[in-house]
Amino acid sequence: YSSILIQDYDVNKDGKFSDREIITIKQDAFSNLENYNYFIYLSINSKNSKVKSIKNFSVDVYDNKVIYSFFIPWVVPATMSYKKIEICMYDETYYVDLLPIGDNPVRFENSSNVDLTHRVFEDTKTSRDYGEIYPYSIHLEFRRKE
Repeated sequence: YSSILIQDYDVNKDGKFSDREIITIKQDAFSNLENYNYFIYLSINSKNSKVKSIKNFSVDVYDNKVIYSFFIPWVVPATMSYKKIEICMYDETYYVDLLPIGDNPVRFENSSNVDLTHRVFEDTKTSRDYGEIYPYSIHLEFRRKE
C-alpha cells in the first residue's frame, strides 16, 4: 500500500508529500475509510460509538512507509461515576497496519479535575483471524474528582 501511494502521489518524487499531494491523498485514498470507521473502534462503557469526524489529517513517509496521522474529536463528559473508554485499532482486511506511535501516544488536556488511568497494549484477548492478529487497544477509565 505504501509503495503504491508513494509512486502515485509523490508527484515530484522528493520522498515526502507536499500540502497539495496530501489533499489529493485524502480525497482519493483516505476518504473512503470513513465507510470503515477509519479502522477505529470506540466504546463507552461497552456501548459502541462511531467516529463522526476527523481533524488535522496529515501524511508522512518514514522508512518507505506511509503514515497517516489524524485527530478524532470525541467528547465524553466526566461524571462522578467512572466511565470506561475503549479504543481499538485494526483493519479486518489486513491491508494496512495500525499502531499507536511513540512512547506516549495518549495525551490529556485539562485533566487536573479528573481521576484517570489508562493503558495502551496489544490486546491478546481480542484476537482476529484465529489468533493471527492482535489489535492495539487503549483503555481509559476516568471520573470527575469530588
